[in-house]
Amino acid sequence: MILPRYGGKADVMASSFSLLTQKPELMPGKNSLSSLEESLSYQFKNQKLLELALTHSSYSSDNALRGSNERLEFLGDSVFNLLIAEYLYGKFAEADEGKLSKLKSMLVAKKSLLELAQYLDLERCIMVGSKEDVQKKTLMARERENILADCAEAVIGSLYLDGGLEICRDLIINRWVSKKKRLVIRDYKSRLQEVIQKTYKKIPEYRLRQSWGPEHAKMFEVEACFEGKMLGRGVGKNKKEAEQIAAKEALRNVKILVK
Repeated sequence: MILPRYGGKADVMASSFSLLTQKPELMPGKNSLSSLEESLSYQFKNQKLLELALTHSSYSSDNALRGSNERLEFLGDSVFNLLIAEYLYGKFAEADEGKLSKLKSMLVAKKSLLELAQYLDLERCIMVGSKEDVQKKTLMARERENILADCAEAVIGSLYLDGGLEICRDLIINRWVSKKKRLVIRDYKSRLQEVIQKTYKKIPEYRLRQSWGPEHAKMFEVEACFEGKMLGRGVGKNKKEAEQIAAKEALRNVKILVK
């Protein structure tokens, strides 16, 4: 069986451009695009790709256009998920698959994408049909949020095609995810290690104090320590859970460390 040739991003971009046959007067203003590029910290080599990312299907329908941002949304979703998964894998070395999956689901949820859309101020740039104007109060809040979240994914897809994965990583990880402190603090072991290592260039250690109960329902008590001082204590159904609880308590007491 002979598979059709795939030329990579170049073929995808050519396909995207052929779908976007909009009149110049229907395009967002240069000021809007320039402002978005400033927010992205990236200047597109071909702005038609960015224009396509901002074109909702309702706008295409109203203006008898062939293209919309739905294919870019599909691509952007995959790029977004890849970068989030890669970030969490490297950031939380002690977290198991369940913990990583939970954190990932929080970061790739619609609410999170909506925050990214607001961060980029996409509401000012997106092109939608007259019945779905995102700035009209009559539009249902849920529908408005879906449109903006999908547009955020489409912009990521266009950014990937035009600039590559590193440009996307800079936006998503370096300038956005890394600012979401509430997600970091939930892995208390990683957070405790960051705090102590930053100041003292050393890492805390965890000691199993005791365990009890039958094998099928065993409990563990663990202490989080630094330079011989007990900073926190935790009890859990397994060592990892007990260590997380101990680290959480240790973070509250970290000020007692001798400088």
